[in-house]
Amino acid sequence: VAAIFKIGNSKEIPPIPDYVSDEGKNFISLCLQRDPSLRPTAAQLLGHPFVRDQAATKAPIIRSVTDPGSTSPYGFQSL
Repeated sequence: VAAIFKIGNSKEIPPIPDYVSDEGKNFISLCLQRDPSLRPTAAQLLGHPFVRDQAATKAPIIRSVTDPGSTSPYGFQSL
């Protein structure tokens, strides 16, 4: 209960670890913006370089259900 009270009434955001990239820190800061009128929309956040650049380099490999190399009953396999 104390944690919920602190989160709801505090103006602070949690510290962001130093090992997170500058783009990652900026993205997290935008997500944690307390004032909803200043917080970006989900669509805007999807265009942020931290997300946009990751989507191009970390896309999962999807195999068909009939592929004998598939390890999932749904045909999905991530490497």
